Amino acid sequence: SDECEVVELEDGTLYMNARSRQGQRKRAFSFSKDGGQTWSAVKYDPRLPERSCQGSLVRFTDAKRFQRNRILLALPTDPNARNKMTVFMSYDECQNWPVSKVVHKGSSAYSDLAVTPDSHGLLAYEADNYSKIILARFNVEWLTDGKDRLERKK
Repeated sequence: SDECEVVELEDGTLYMNARSRQGQRKRAFSFSKDGGQTWSAVKYDPRLPERSCQGSLVRFTDAKRFQRNRILLALPTDPNARNKMTVFMSYDECQNWPVSKVVHKGSSAYSDLAVTPDSHGLLAYEADNYSKIILARFNVEWLTDGKDRLERKK
């Protein structure tokens, strides 16, 4: 695998998510417990389909400042073409991805995620056969259809 993205988990472990290779059509992932010196064997996540394309990964919130840990992952999820840009969210440090929402149904490819100071997600991605770069801004309420909301700890 290649085109890797890494996020630090709450316990200091590094989680790497990468584009698939060898016709897997699902995201590759691995963990490091020593700051990236060594990595676990690469596995492929059947819950994260793709056509082999770069994706993006970022910590959205942490339980120290908010009520929950949240990590975002974005990638085009059509296993047959670079289509269907989707944002996923994990509450358990990348073990599961229970939240997902399609941001763009058509052709879409390379992306980058960021978090604004006011806790909105930003997703920049290639779209419409590489003819555009689109910036989508969203909040946790939109991503979860109102089932989750951000609450800062006091």
